[in-house]
Amino acid sequence: MSSGNRYGFSKDTIPIPNPKPIQEPYKIPEPIIINAPNPIPEPFILPTTQVVNFTFEDNNLVGWVVVDEPPHLLAENMRSRWEIGDGPISGKALMQTSNIWGDKGDTVPLGTFIIYDLQTWVNFIMEFDVYAMDNDAIGIVWGWWNRFRHHRFITMIDPNNPTGAPPELKGPFSRIERRTGDAPPYYQTLASVRQASYTEFKVNHFKLEVNNRVFKVYSNNALVLQATDGRYWGGKIGFALYAHSGVYFDNIRIESIVPEVSDQMYRFTTL
Repeated sequence: MSSGNRYGFSKDTIPIPNPKPIQEPYKIPEPIIINAPNPIPEPFILPTTQVVNFTFEDNNLVGWVVVDEPPHLLAENMRSRWEIGDGPISGKALMQTSNIWGDKGDTVPLGTFIIYDLQTWVNFIMEFDVYAMDNDAIGIVWGWWNRFRHHRFITMIDPNNPTGAPPELKGPFSRIERRTGDAPPYYQTLASVRQASYTEFKVNHFKLEVNNRVFKVYSNNALVLQATDGRYWGGKIGFALYAHSGVYFDNIRIESIVPEVSDQMYRFTTL
């Protein structure tokens, strides 16, 4: 009879196998990433930037909003005439044919705006063609929120306008300005040169580059002006005119600038 107690249990010790020793230090396995690029490019490349184009061949001005300076600022009781028509550039074009101008003393070139109201931009490149049949002021507008808050580039040939301005503020000139309100001087000049940036009765190509609050304006591939403004936070884009009774805009292209990402903490984020 085998050894044991009266209940039949053995009194002998049953050996237990030693567990497999844990490696030091213990390493947690790498997680498995499913449906992810392997390896992930460095730095992570964001999708293609958004581009907006306008050629006006469809006779469509959807999204464009006209804003004239109010009558109490204008020298005459006039209204702008923005429309699409056959132009001298290439087929249809955005045109304006009213000689709207101001202010009351004709000291500052005020007139009319047309703004693309369906999108805002912060950093971008805007290019377009323009054909002028007058020698007064043509402008580009950006950072637009309203008449009191926007930036503009404005350029003029006419040496007699604005008629009430001192000689040093008459044409020809090119300026980058920020709107300051509804009272003189209306704009603060950020940069200026005593020369116009376009030629009458000729197709002129403009480019506006806005990046990190630095503004660069090119005319026919030459840099005209550059300025910086820490108060800029983006907005809508458009055009401005003063006393210009015949101008055509066409082949407008606006492309957002997506900043390069070098910090790994922000590889999968956007502004």
